[in-house]
Amino acid sequence: MPMFIGQIVRHAYTTHPEVCIAGVGDATCDKASAQVGQFETDNRIDQDLKNIWPEKGGGGTGQESYQNMAYFFARKVELDCLKRGKKGLVFFFGDEGFYAKVSKEEVKEIFGDDIPKDIPSSEIFKELQKKFDVFLVFPRKSWEERKGDIDNEIKQRIEAAGGLVEG
Repeated sequence: MPMFIGQIVRHAYTTHPEVCIAGVGDATCDKASAQVGQFETDNRIDQDLKNIWPEKGGGGTGQESYQNMAYFFARKVELDCLKRGKKGLVFFFGDEGFYAKVSKEEVKEIFGDDIPKDIPSSEIFKELQKKFDVFLVFPRKSWEERKGDIDNEIKQRIEAAGGLVEG
């Protein structure tokens, strides 16, 4: 990350990039399910990255709350580039799926917004696409393979803490 913005400029991918780092967890069980830094144009992004707290937990459902971060970027972020007829870019680096809806309760708890009802995730991602070109970087392993990895990790954590999984 220390050279990320410099490489964008050096290779002329775009001029004057503004980059925001965010962390997504599972709002149903994580303490820090939505963490967002500032849009930065230089190495201050390194501090934002250091401030993101990786919980390394998860709820074991095969889902994270990416739809909540889509809500945030769709409704809470203003982009100057839109005035010039351009969009921003959003990259989700995910290892699980997202929930089917943006929960009005989660939106209130996380962002302080009162929305009248839940929003289908498909709708919030369509809304996000009006402001951003959206990309999802996702592992190629099947859910069964990843679930096996998750189950094995949970078993190791329980046994390391002195608990029993079998019997």
